[in-house]
Amino acid sequence: MAPPGVLTSLTAFDNITGYTANSADTITISGKNHAGTAITPVVFSVHTGAAYKTVQDFLTAIEGAFSLTAGSATVDGSGKIVITDSTTGSSQLAMTLTLPAGLNFGTFASQNTGLSNGSSSGQNVAGTINGEAATGVGQVLTGDEPPTDGSTSVEGLSILVTSTTTGAKGNVKLTLGSGELIYRELDSITDALSGYVTTRIDGLQDTVDDLQKHIDAMEARLILEKDQLTNQFVVMESALSQMRTLSNWLAQQTGGLNQLR
Repeated sequence: MAPPGVLTSLTAFDNITGYTANSADTITISGKNHAGTAITPVVFSVHTGAAYKTVQDFLTAIEGAFSLTAGSATVDGSGKIVITDSTTGSSQLAMTLTLPAGLNFGTFASQNTGLSNGSSSGQNVAGTINGEAATGVGQVLTGDEPPTDGSTSVEGLSILVTSTTTGAKGNVKLTLGSGELIYRELDSITDALSGYVTTRIDGLQDTVDDLQKHIDAMEARLILEKDQLTNQFVVMESALSQMRTLSNWLAQQTGGLNQLR
């Protein structure tokens, strides 16, 4: 709890020490934003029309005026108003308050306590996952690929490490959800190289190929049989022609003998 008389975010304007509040009093907030561009001045009324506003209402107005994130304007334990600009880069934020008579928030001073312009490199996390090799990038530790002819149970498994101390942090147990289990089952069925569907299609195709070979062999035999029968028919036709010729000759000879009698 703040000492008596020390400003807090809950202090109403009519309870600020040394200030006699007037419901018509206003505070004009002006200045420059993070980039050094002048903001549009904001006029803050200390009274709502029904009651005096609190310092927190004033802090919220400051955040809105400078487009700061919620919580950027606070009151510290000694009653000082603190404005924090968390935007990346050097801040040029500056604030000017036009106050009513009798209200004094003191002198505003700025300081840059963030990182200087440039880069600042941290250290990658290092360690193993369940005793198996892993590589760290930033705070993420990822299981390595297994060595040649080796195996690993953590390949591709990534863990976010937020600890700032060294040493063992426990064991990792990965439990697959129903979605992953269904995916793996479907993958084993539909895999283009070794999946069940591919194996069945290949098996059926082999059966079709074998049947086609039998059909081709049977057609070849039929063609051979056809050629043989055709040749036999030609030979038979030739023999019949010769027999008809011989029959006609014999008939002529027999007719001649009958005339000589």
